[in-house]
Amino acid sequence: MPNIPIRPETASNFATQFNPLFGALLALSFVFGGGVLATVVLFAVRYREGSKVERKRPSIATPILEACLIGIPMVFGLAIFAWGAKIYTAERTIPRNATEIFVVGKQWMWQMYHANGVRELNQLTLPIGQPVRLTMVSQDVIHAFYVPAFRIQYYVLPGRYTAQWFIPTKTGTFLLLCNQYCGMDHSRMVGHITILTKADYSSWLAKQNGTDLAPTQTLLARGQNLFTEKQCASCHSSRDNAKAPSLIGVFGKVRHLRDGNHVTADADYLRNAITHPELCRLAGEPESMPSYAYLSPQDVWALIHYVESK
Repeated sequence: MPNIPIRPETASNFATQFNPLFGALLALSFVFGGGVLATVVLFAVRYREGSKVERKRPSIATPILEACLIGIPMVFGLAIFAWGAKIYTAERTIPRNATEIFVVGKQWMWQMYHANGVRELNQLTLPIGQPVRLTMVSQDVIHAFYVPAFRIQYYVLPGRYTAQWFIPTKTGTFLLLCNQYCGMDHSRMVGHITILTKADYSSWLAKQNGTDLAPTQTLLARGQNLFTEKQCASCHSSRDNAKAPSLIGVFGKVRHLRDGNHVTADADYLRNAITHPELCRLAGEPESMPSYAYLSPQDVWALIHYVESK
């Protein structure tokens, strides 16, 4: 079992933002919780059975005290909400220049795929200071990608892509955990993220040739080969036709479905169109698209990556 410290290291841009917020929440909890506890103890002692104190309960209006008891906690609460919302917005706004890593959660392991074709199991190697986008999907049940030292956690779901990003700010090796109970060996679903200097990372990439991590082909090349192998171009030509719509420039466009709904052609839409085309029929499109649900998550993502590049 991994040794999980009470206070993990601070090793990402979000960790430096989260630590002060957590400290403020902890301090406010002690202040208000301590105040309530002190009041309870004071009243328990003062009004204990047999004590000679006034118990007539006179009706006294104290609007200033009431306003303070309501207003002060409300101000602190709204400030914490605004602070947390700012960090959450930053976590969900992924920069365009982020290095993309495809992550597959599976009972009970993490599979990592770099865009250049390098593959890793329960291990992710990254350079320091470079924004990283994780595009994640589960092959079975719900998992949660959790790195305590980075203060990041996000769910990894079956049948849907989720994303998380961060910037590593410290070199070293950090624990990667699944933080969602996912079955019998959930506690053993442990990996590591290794952060290297940019020079060491380049050296590490160069050394992967001839190893189990060696890239067979880039993600884009893999998607192009699959597009050719599955004869997708026989229907999806450069222009819309009677068989199927063109895929050139389709990523990000609004699609009008047969059931009357309008959706944006994002990664989730393209995944469903590949694996469950009956759910994504366009208005006027014939029912000729076969299902490719038998493809691995990596192959589906490679096809999406290729279609996005068209």
